[in-house]
Amino acid sequence: MATITTDIRKTATDTGYAVVGITDLAVEQVRTARTKALHVRDGVIDGLAPRPALAKVESGVRKAQVTALQLPGTAVGGALEAASKVEEGIDELTERGRSLVTRIRHQRATQDLVRQGRTTLSRSKAAVTTARRGTASARASVKATTTTARRQADAGT
Repeated sequence: MATITTDIRKTATDTGYAVVGITDLAVEQVRTARTKALHVRDGVIDGLAPRPALAKVESGVRKAQVTALQLPGTAVGGALEAASKVEEGIDELTERGRSLVTRIRHQRATQDLVRQGRTTLSRSKAAVTTARRGTASARASVKATTTTARRQADAGT
């Protein structure tokens, strides 16, 4: 039974890493497409004569705008293409995701955040314990006072 549980955990973990790997790949492709678009734009601007014709400027601007508008589609297309290759390259994507998650886990900022979270949790537990003890003490005092008052009332009657 432990083997089945281990297999399920590994499959779930690997799937999570694969999703992280696909996302990382899509982000990389968006960055690459953006860089290419900027190079195209710069090439159009550099290729103009000192007194460029208006048509050439408009054409370059349109090309740059079209390229910029295609960036999200390129990213989605890249992500879909990567998703279609998941069966072939699941191990590569899983490893890519695992390395990204490991890198993030080992960053100082992440470790500081985890430490702060643990400290906050510890302090919260301590506050709850203090409140619980205070409530128990108050309950005992109220009960003792009520009992004393009842006895004195019974004695006075």
